[in-house]
Amino acid sequence: MSIPSISSALNRSYNRNTLIKGINSYLPDRRKKGGEAVDDLIKYLADDLLAQLDELEKETNFEFLTSLDDEEIRNEAQLLFEELNRLKSRLQEL
Repeated sequence: MSIPSISSALNRSYNRNTLIKGINSYLPDRRKKGGEAVDDLIKYLADDLLAQLDELEKETNFEFLTSLDDEEIRNEAQLLFEELNRLKSRLQEL
């Protein structure tokens, strides 16, 4: 094998390996279309977390907790509800 052949083989191998390192296994590679795989992954994870928070909100009976006579539980439930909604709003902005 001549020196130019070895050089071109190494270049092809290097180019192939650099392309493989840039591939995100969770999402399609959109770099050539101007997209960012990291942004897509963040949006995917935020959507998943939003779905989990919605499920948590459905499972928690905030109306019951905020109607209890115990002021401490009532205040904590109200605070939890507000924080949950703030977190959901921030995730929706992503």
